[in-house]
Amino acid sequence: MTAPYDEIAPRYDEDMKKMPQERCMDYHFTKTVGNVSNFRILDLAAGTGCSARILLSQGAREVVGLDLSPEMIAKAKEETKDDPRLHFFVSDCKEPISFTSEFDMVTGAWLFPFAANEEELAQMWKNIAQALKPGSRYVGITSNVRVDTHEDRLTNPKYGSTTEVLEKVPGGVKVMATMHTNPPIKFVAYSLRPDVYEKCALAAGMEDLRLEAPTWETLPADLDHSWWQEFLDKPNYVVVSAKRRAST
Repeated sequence: MTAPYDEIAPRYDEDMKKMPQERCMDYHFTKTVGNVSNFRILDLAAGTGCSARILLSQGAREVVGLDLSPEMIAKAKEETKDDPRLHFFVSDCKEPISFTSEFDMVTGAWLFPFAANEEELAQMWKNIAQALKPGSRYVGITSNVRVDTHEDRLTNPKYGSTTEVLEKVPGGVKVMATMHTNPPIKFVAYSLRPDVYEKCALAAGMEDLRLEAPTWETLPADLDHSWWQEFLDKPNYVVVSAKRRAST
């Protein structure tokens, strides 16, 4: 599924900057990624290259980005055409991908919400595991199923995005996600349960799976606590991480 991303690619970066939650997610993601000095990194669901540029600022020596949307990849190449450390390709992460070499880290911001079922999620984890060096980590951002499926989920648009449950599906829920930009962007996504994540990750050869919701310790120190408290009470994302099992 490339729509609506092909359509919104030209304005995507500017729209994201206007969403308050983006700063929090980027900060949390960066804090979890940690020191990647001289790392070669594979970035899945790379979009317009926002995460790739963050990773370079963290010290990565090279980032290879994959995304299903040709227009998003075209935008990423346009934004970074003069940087030889960045490489972008169109690829569907729900399908098997062959890699000619292993990476020091794999990342993926909002990769997993486009897995509609356990089979697609399992293939994503297989691609991640096959791309990683033994003992190396995956770090990404994904939806918070505990909030998406709760009647008291986050509905305040001031933080940037909200979700509405459309129906239950095996392993989780199908949702309509709305990004409250001007004009708003809507797209269908999926929130699968943590036990499904764990099953697929373990089967692919990963371990130490963590789904970390934001806390005051993982967010910028200058946030207004009263303004952000509702977001912390009902966070619509988690940072997901795991590592490939070391060779024996």
